Amino acid sequence: MKYSKNVNLIKSLSFCFFFLVVVSCGPFVAPLSKTQSQETPWEKMHWLEKTQRLLLYGEVLDEAQQAELAATKSKEEIVDFLFSDSRFYDAVLDFNYYFLNLKVNKVYEPSFGGRNYLFYRRVTPALSAARALARGGSYFELFEHNQPNFYEGNQSPCKKQAIGDEVGCAEKYPEGTSKDEVREARKKWSTLAYTAYLNSIQEISSLPETSDNSELCDSVYKNIYDFTTYLEMAGFDGQGGSPIDTIRDQLNRVLNLCFINREWITKSRLLDVLNENLPLAEKMTHDLLFDPGLDKKNEQILSELNDLDLAKYGFQKDGRYDFYSFWINFQNSSTNFNRRRGAYILKTYFCDDLTPIDVALPSDHTKGKHGSDPSCASCHYKLDPMAGFFRNHSTNVDYTNLPYLRFDDGKILNQADKDLYLSSWKNPPGSDRVWNVGYIRSARDKNLNRYGETLEDLSNIIKEAPEVKQCLTKRMAEYFLGRDQVFDGGWLRELSQKFEDASKSKAPDASSFAFKQVAKELLLSKTFSTRNPDPSKCYDFKKGSEETAVPCEVAFNIENNCASCHKGSGAAKGLDLTNWTVDENGKGVFSHRDESGKQLSAEASFQRILESLSTQDERKLMPYFKSMAPVERAQLFKWVEGELNR
Repeated sequence: MKYSKNVNLIKSLSFCFFFLVVVSCGPFVAPLSKTQSQETPWEKMHWLEKTQRLLLYGEVLDEAQQAELAATKSKEEIVDFLFSDSRFYDAVLDFNYYFLNLKVNKVYEPSFGGRNYLFYRRVTPALSAARALARGGSYFELFEHNQPNFYEGNQSPCKKQAIGDEVGCAEKYPEGTSKDEVREARKKWSTLAYTAYLNSIQEISSLPETSDNSELCDSVYKNIYDFTTYLEMAGFDGQGGSPIDTIRDQLNRVLNLCFINREWITKSRLLDVLNENLPLAEKMTHDLLFDPGLDKKNEQILSELNDLDLAKYGFQKDGRYDFYSFWINFQNSSTNFNRRRGAYILKTYFCDDLTPIDVALPSDHTKGKHGSDPSCASCHYKLDPMAGFFRNHSTNVDYTNLPYLRFDDGKILNQADKDLYLSSWKNPPGSDRVWNVGYIRSARDKNLNRYGETLEDLSNIIKEAPEVKQCLTKRMAEYFLGRDQVFDGGWLRELSQKFEDASKSKAPDASSFAFKQVAKELLLSKTFSTRNPDPSKCYDFKKGSEETAVPCEVAFNIENNCASCHKGSGAAKGLDLTNWTVDENGKGVFSHRDESGKQLSAEASFQRILESLSTQDERKLMPYFKSMAPVERAQLFKWVEGELNR
């Protein structure tokens, strides 16, 4: 259970006493419902304590309000009441960071009496989804690749320029400066910024066609440095999420070429890049900087957080996968070939931790490619195609249309070496697709897979794949009920159907409503209400079903993938996976008979099952000539392996 703050013992005891007095003597006590009558006031108080700390991001209501809620409202009504509290969206944001495997200690930083949510602006999908939920928008922005820019607002402009060879600020205007004075300062510095940009174009235009590329680069560097610095002096903070980064990132590509691939630099190419960005530079210095909606303000609650609509100024959205932290945390190198990024995507969005299982693979699937060794291919058949979505990207730079590629470890590939590197993901000539890039569900049946080429394609796969909704539900169950707790797969699948239904709805708030529905069911579950639940036991099951003798952790998986053949008296190979019994040593085992009809020992049975889940012989791989989701195979494999080791 995740508690963000410690409980104050004295306050809790005083509340307990007050609560008992109220429920025992208060004239306003409402009759308990049939469901509530099964629990004592102490049990409901314990449930309320856990629930409010989860939904109010570690905080609690005042004691009188807690007592009234516990005495007069059902659990469902209490959850709805807590959903209406603005602190609930802080808890949602906290969960979003957890889901993205980028958990933080605090979702906001105190700032001038307010809350600075942009302290973690580098994980924009988490912010975007939480804000959307607070505003009645689409929670599925959590899966959106092309995110808006969140921006704190224009800062105080510079009052006095520093003396020296380089442009810089010596003193800023203090808070409380008149708006007219601030506006005049912004005009002054923005005019100098735009002039610096024009100077770069004019200086290069005046140089001979045969100019040394060092001279060209020096001119660009000096003027672009002045341009961005003057913008910062005019009020742009120049940090992540600022419009200044949008144009600076593009210009930095030119500057990178100056230092990395100077032979590519020519007068005409530089002018093309600078003229292409000239309209954006003009809008930044003439329009965007003076937009009154961008003045800095302290955000008190997450729903007030505004995104910067760059589209109306001609800017594109950020366009990065997970903004800055993704690229920093999972860097590409000349040896990992984006596999770290591919592994992150599979683990985060598909709950696939790449458990190495030697599944049967097509003989040519990894031929001549990285990861072609059989012991590695069991992971690489799905890892490498996922990594291929990032093949043209290093930290913060897209090299798709550039004549080189620079890895994050500093190694640089020229065009020829870059082509060789990219060939790792190319299919043979005559194939129905150019690139072997995508989300691989099956190495046997390619029709089950989703292929693509770009980060936009990957984003669409994530938004549409049912496995992602199932993974989201699983992570919510972990967050609300405990990471080590086991859950009935049928129950989780039933909950995830709410997200599936939401993805097909045209209502803009359907996914946000589904999030609250799933959260409510988790909080009203037997698992949540049970004090000190056994982590190896399931307490909740899908509607119409109940606990069976088969261990709940794998019961649904077996029913979906195995029971059609391994059930009842005529079970294939004498293995009835729906009948849990004990062997002669008293160890738990499935009913598994040898040729003579004798029950196999647990060790012998689990060993056979393990081999049938992981063999590379397609004639022996189970389920027999049927596809099984990689995550489900891995889950069953790990469970059987654990039973065998036990």
